[in-house]
Amino acid sequence: TDTLVLDSIIVVPGPVGSFTFSPMTGCNPLTVCFDATSLNAQYYIWDFGDGIVVKPQGGDTCHTYTNVGNFNPVLILGNTLPNGSPCLLPATNNTGSVTVTNVVNVTINGPHVIHVPMDSIISVTATYSGGVQPYTYHWSPGKGLNCDTCSSVLILGMGDTTVYTFTIYDASGCVGKDSALVLSEPCFQKKLIPDVFSPNGDG
Repeated sequence: TDTLVLDSIIVVPGPVGSFTFSPMTGCNPLTVCFDATSLNAQYYIWDFGDGIVVKPQGGDTCHTYTNVGNFNPVLILGNTLPNGSPCLLPATNNTGSVTVTNVVNVTINGPHVIHVPMDSIISVTATYSGGVQPYTYHWSPGKGLNCDTCSSVLILGMGDTTVYTFTIYDASGCVGKDSALVLSEPCFQKKLIPDVFSPNGDG
């Protein structure tokens, strides 16, 4: 008689899972924390997309991005088969990519020491680049200004000395600042100065 021998097959389920992270965008340097959910995973390999790859003890971890750009993080879930071979499968990214932006560059146009006679008005404009729109603006202090939330303002000479600081905030939380010193004094008045003097003081 013939003998039929059937080999037993052991099915080892592979690891499955997903991950999320926060924040998605921010200013450089940006620290992002990752939260992994998995089944049958014995170890985790994180590729943060910026050239850094780590194998932490658990699935959850944080990473600080120090370069500007868009990065696509990847999580590899791993376990070991009965024959000792590794089984590596990617987890599902439920968040997307990481966007790291640079600081906002800002400059107050013109000299940074401005002379404004008392009761006179001068126009000052701040220009900026970088960051992520929309922007918000703030001038401090607000005295003598026609608008403290505009990039261009009119400054009224109030007879004193004031340091005005312009601050811009972008949508990612990046901040840019610049300052100008405004010197204001009353208008000069002509003074009569005699050019002939008498020894006896009679004129």
